[in-house]
Amino acid sequence: MQTLTQIIEEGIAKERHGVDVLVTPECESRALVYNLKNRLVRKKWVAELIKRIKDGLFVDSHPHGIIFSDSRLIDGQHLLMAIMHAKQNVVMRVDTGRAD
Repeated sequence: MQTLTQIIEEGIAKERHGVDVLVTPECESRALVYNLKNRLVRKKWVAELIKRIKDGLFVDSHPHGIIFSDSRLIDGQHLLMAIMHAKQNVVMRVDTGRAD
């Protein structure tokens, strides 16, 4: 299974849909570089996600997981931040290469 870091290194412009990848705490900083026009961070939601991850209760129920469109992150900022703070790996679906 590829990591999110490998996906980023291969290029987020490459089209991928629903690919399961391993997201590690180290991936977060690389992925959030592409967080250019996202909404403000909801700290309470990040805290809830951290708790779910640490308690083993996190389930990837989002239909698309983490999404990169063109050269930016358009969905997944809260989850990426939670993974970093929880210091645990999570398997997520990732879509890349979508046009805005």
